[in-house]
This record gives sequence, structure tokens and C-alpha cells, in this order.
Amino acid sequence: MKRSNFAATAAALALATAGVITAQLPARAAVACEVDYTVSTQWPGGFTGSVTIHNVGDAIDGWRLAWSFTAGQEITQAWNATATQNGSSVTAEDAGYNAAIPEGGSATFGFNAGWNNSSNPHPDSFTLNGVACTGEPGDPDDPGDPGEPTPTVTPTSVPEGAKQVEDLDRGLISVRSGSGNLVSWRLLGTESRDTSFTVYRGGTRIA
Repeated sequence: MKRSNFAATAAALALATAGVITAQLPARAAVACEVDYTVSTQWPGGFTGSVTIHNVGDAIDGWRLAWSFTAGQEITQAWNATATQNGSSVTAEDAGYNAAIPEGGSATFGFNAGWNNSSNPHPDSFTLNGVACTGEPGDPDDPGDPGEPTPTVTPTSVPEGAKQVEDLDRGLISVRSGSGNLVSWRLLGTESRDTSFTVYRGGTRIA
């Protein structure tokens, strides 16, 4: 017996009659960012830096910006962010009151740091919440491969008696739709239009 987990709406029933089932799945926020890094003042042995995060993706509630220095710079103080450094790797986290960055918004923080009086290059790259700041949406699980997050509806382990839609060649399709993802697949010829399904993402039941 197939497990039921959502009630069919009139629209879904109409699609089922045509041999298609659809489900609206929540989408992960698309992280996309650009960073402005400037050295506002510099003196022998020290400098003041300013960093602005431009959010060009979905709204963010809580941010963590990371980068690496390449010439031995060491942060000694920060404001509007909590900065930590391990070797050349730096992480700056929101200060709480500036955790939310709306779509199209920005957040700025500053810091003082030491340098070697010889070279003070800007960092080569930044990541925001694990995603490379390239100006394009990226996947936090794969910072080097920007792109729209794609939901996984196949469970890693299938409950006893359940069927995976891919194994039955149902023609699975997933497209971004508003704040979620519209997923559709075909009914088999022997199945009635009121056939119901359970949907999983990465082994977790979501619909």
C-alpha cells in the first residue's frame, strides 16, 4: 500500500488525470553576494580596513564572512562584527543587531590590523555563509560551483514498501517557482488519479 502524505487539490487532480503529479517544495535561500574591501588608513605596522557585504541574493538572517590574508596581516580589533583569525584565515560574524541583510541590502564592518610594512594586498576572495561571493547564487554545500539550489527528492534510504519515482521512470522534473520548487512526475498507466506519494529530500520526509 502506498503511503499518503498530502491531500490532492483540484488542480493536482486535473494534472493527475493527464498523467502528472505535482508537489510544491520549499526552496533553500539562494546566497549571492559581492564584497567591497578597502584600506581606509595605513601607517607603519598597522592599518584600518573596511568591508561591505552586498547581498544580491535572497534575504539573509545571520552572516559569516570568511577570507584569507596573503601577506601576514593580523587583525587586532573589529567593530560591527566579531572577527577571529587562525593563521591567515579570517572569519567575521554578524554582531547580532546587523544579522539581517535584506535582498539588495548591505552590511559594513571595520577592523584594525597589523602588516609587515612591505606588502598589504587585498584578499583574493570571500565566502558568505559558505558560498563564494561571485555575484551569482551558489550552493553552500559546494562553494566552488555557483548555481540555483536544486532539491533532492530521492531518499538515501527508502522505507520498506515505498517506491522511488526515478526507479519507475516517472520523468521527474523540478523547477524554481516563487519561494519554492515545483516538482512533477508521471503516473504509471496502471495507477489511478488519486494515487498519493511521500516526498523526501536527502532522506528526510518533507511532503
